[in-house]
Amino acid sequence: MRTQVAIVGGGPGGAASALFLGEHGIDSIIIEAESFPRFHIGESMTGWVAEKIRGWGLESAMKENRFPIKRAGTVYGSSGSNRYDVPITARVAGTERRQVETWQVRRSVFDKMLLDVAVERGARLVHGKAIEPIFDDEGAVSGVTVQLASGDTTTIEADGIIDASGRKTWMSSLGFAGKKERGGYESQIAVFSHVKGGIRNGEMEEGNTLLFYREVDHWSWFIPVDDETVSIGIVTPASYYKSMKESKEEFFARECRELNPNLAERLADVELVEPVTATANFSYKIPEFTGKGWMCVGDAHRFIDPFFSFGIHLALSEAEKAAEYMASYLGGELDGADPFAEYAAICERGMDTVQTLMDSFWANPLGWGYMLHYTDHGGDVLDMFGGRIYEEEPLPALLSMREMVARSDRGLVPVS
Repeated sequence: MRTQVAIVGGGPGGAASALFLGEHGIDSIIIEAESFPRFHIGESMTGWVAEKIRGWGLESAMKENRFPIKRAGTVYGSSGSNRYDVPITARVAGTERRQVETWQVRRSVFDKMLLDVAVERGARLVHGKAIEPIFDDEGAVSGVTVQLASGDTTTIEADGIIDASGRKTWMSSLGFAGKKERGGYESQIAVFSHVKGGIRNGEMEEGNTLLFYREVDHWSWFIPVDDETVSIGIVTPASYYKSMKESKEEFFARECRELNPNLAERLADVELVEPVTATANFSYKIPEFTGKGWMCVGDAHRFIDPFFSFGIHLALSEAEKAAEYMASYLGGELDGADPFAEYAAICERGMDTVQTLMDSFWANPLGWGYMLHYTDHGGDVLDMFGGRIYEEEPLPALLSMREMVARSDRGLVPVS
């Protein structure tokens, strides 16, 4: 087989990479070992992602799948009574910030839909496991070996590779990208499932993300994913999880009752519809995630605490940038040992911005909410949530958040 770009991974990062490459007239092959649909978390979308979905002409498909409409995220304090909202906004092509509607998605449905669209629009899908990249005598990518679902091994000739393997971190695990480093939230564990019967907010807030705070690094998400089902995740320090000496099912059930009184009321009579899953080491960073003809996208090189649901956003925004730089590389405009060094710097700048959003929240949740709603920085904060995270000159609000983290030594300021 022969293609211009081989994409490892068929999740949102991989499917979006194929779609963006197609917009540059570049053909691609997506290599995916798993069968879709498959269960996955990370169900929430930003306003920027919603605008991309609409730009691909997929708004009707989102409505057909009855994905809940999200207009804001709401953070509840530990008492369960006080709250503040983070409205969904977007800036598109330099336009003024405006409030938009986005969606929550059941990832098993959404991921398959996006992958199917990528194939319908020209990408080829190979069911198999990517084994290793192939390089020519000058150290540039020339292909990838793949073990097909049949068990046979084949070679796909390619001029470029995009690693969109997610938390499998394919290029890092093979030793081509840097070694995985633990992030600022590496001591956390997430225990999660889907339930039916959870009580949502009414009227215009029914599809919104709800975040329930208990104490530093101990919180829960509540994300509607269809008309009946809600994704519930409990995130705690791993040391606390281990100290309880419970099964993951027992831990999940008890935390749903005890973490936050507001959450407990919403989950008083629910039915589990997915197995309870536990995931440790929830944060990491991989340095040196680009090379001659290859680059990593999204979770394939970095994952940050999921408190504000940037997962799909980072996967798609980096996929768009990856396609732009890959087009320049294939067109002979980029060269050198690492032609994608600028791409890597941009991605790191965006990830660092999101990291600061998280760190500053945990450093001072009350001050963070005050900054959003009662200071001149509020517009900047909404812009960052709307996707303005790659600015060369940091926004004033970002500088203030960095100061907040430095003053508070993240994790020492409680919220009630």
